[in-house]
Amino acid sequence: CGVLNTIPYAKNDPLPKRFLLKLVRVMIRVYVEVFRGTPMVLQAVFLYYGLPYFTDNAVRFDSIWMAAILVVSLTSVFLLTSVMAAQRVNRQAGEGDEQLTRLFTRVGRIQFMLLMLVLTGFIFVGMPFIQAWGGAEYAPAYWVALLLIGPVTVPLIQNIGIEIQRAKNMHQFRSKVYFCMAIGNAIVSVPLGMKFGGIGCALGTAISMIVGNGLIMNWYYQAHIGLDMVYFWKRILGIVPAMLPAIALGVAAVRLHTFTGYSGVLLFAVPYAAVYAAGLYRF
Repeated sequence: CGVLNTIPYAKNDPLPKRFLLKLVRVMIRVYVEVFRGTPMVLQAVFLYYGLPYFTDNAVRFDSIWMAAILVVSLTSVFLLTSVMAAQRVNRQAGEGDEQLTRLFTRVGRIQFMLLMLVLTGFIFVGMPFIQAWGGAEYAPAYWVALLLIGPVTVPLIQNIGIEIQRAKNMHQFRSKVYFCMAIGNAIVSVPLGMKFGGIGCALGTAISMIVGNGLIMNWYYQAHIGLDMVYFWKRILGIVPAMLPAIALGVAAVRLHTFTGYSGVLLFAVPYAAVYAAGLYRF
């Protein structure tokens, strides 16, 4: 994964090569972000208990140790990719903050494109998906998921910033922020949860992520790490107009048709993703 992700290409290269490398890099980044942000124990539990549930026992492991071995193997590939990314960050750290800002922004834009596809798609058909999966009584989970998916987008598109902090040996502040976020999350979520249930807890978590990951960490990147966050957010938000045709299609589709079940979600997702990708490609 790490080797494929470092293969260079230029605008004058053949279109098939550029398309293939872009596709591979997108797939690699999705793979890396999943294994970066998910604890290994949770991955093993999902493989051992979750896969049989979702596939009606068509895919299952006879032993949890087999699931654990697979998780360790996949995570090892992720670690190798992260090491290569860190080496690239360290190399560019010696070239100045401007180069780091451009790397930070370039990676963040690609992650933003992918995550917004998931987020906007979930906004449109997340409710029928949850009802098809768990039943109508699980409908409130839609709002819980939305409150968690939305705020976590910011730290996910800034994951390369972790490597930049490590390269500059300035990552201690992030640990302190996350410690305060955990305490603040508990203080806010408990009363909200008592009053509004699961949605209240999700709201408390969302508030802590917005304050910690959104406001404080972005201030730290700008004021201390040396990254130009104004440039970063201008480049990130500059992608939004390319998403508007797909979003308009989504709004029209859910107003004109009621999507139900997995088939309905798939009926929406395929053309929506196609229009979304076409808009970003033309952009």
